[in-house]
Amino acid sequence: MKTDIHIEIVDVPFVDGSLPGYFVHAQNTIGPKSPAVVFFDGLDVTKGLLYMRGVPDLIKRGIHVLIMDGPGTGEAIRFRNHFLRHDYEVAGSACVDWLEKRNDVNPKKIGVVANSLGGYYAPRCASMEPRFAACVAWGAIWDYYATWKRRIDAAFNAAMSVPGHHIMWILGVDSLDAALKKLEPFRLDGVVQKMQCPFLVAHGAEDEQVPLADAQALYNASGSKDKTLRVFTPQEGGAQHCMRDYAVLGVAEMWNWFEDKLVRA
Repeated sequence: MKTDIHIEIVDVPFVDGSLPGYFVHAQNTIGPKSPAVVFFDGLDVTKGLLYMRGVPDLIKRGIHVLIMDGPGTGEAIRFRNHFLRHDYEVAGSACVDWLEKRNDVNPKKIGVVANSLGGYYAPRCASMEPRFAACVAWGAIWDYYATWKRRIDAAFNAAMSVPGHHIMWILGVDSLDAALKKLEPFRLDGVVQKMQCPFLVAHGAEDEQVPLADAQALYNASGSKDKTLRVFTPQEGGAQHCMRDYAVLGVAEMWNWFEDKLVRA
């Protein structure tokens, strides 16, 4: 079994510039081309932090991982001026285009995963980009406009991972009213019905940021014929937002699922 980790610093062509990422090579591969997973971040996570959220374990399963700072996060917004956008499939498709050009990636077995707000990104990508072969929502999002409307109406007296003004910055606006207007299309109803690939929704039963009802709505609406809603309970652990109270359990189950859908399938 290989133990060395090979990471490339990469730039994925995107719109009128590029998105920054890390391509982490699969280990224990069989054959010259291996499956790959595109790993997007969330509202306030960066590609460096994502690496520590299970990537070394995923590559051991024979799966390459392309970790990205997508529009609105990390280096992509700080240094490249790529603001958050509702049509996240533009970024997803750019990543697939880039992966398809590699001679070590199986283009028919490319998955996508993202956590927290990434629970909007990943399903959106998999619904609008048919080349994705599997999708994991690591924490569900159903209606992101409604999520922020609740937060603003409550004067931000609610569970949040960032200050309230963060949403204005990543959307490139100067008021909360303008932010809400920009967030209006950040809804998955009418989108995930188009999804055809296998889909896993992993959500904590006691998530204080996104209610379990949103995860159930996302699962119910998905057009995938192979879909699973995995709810992590307080008794077993993983019941908090993105399984932060027992991330090891959540990661193991999500990566087992990817292995079944991309390696063994």
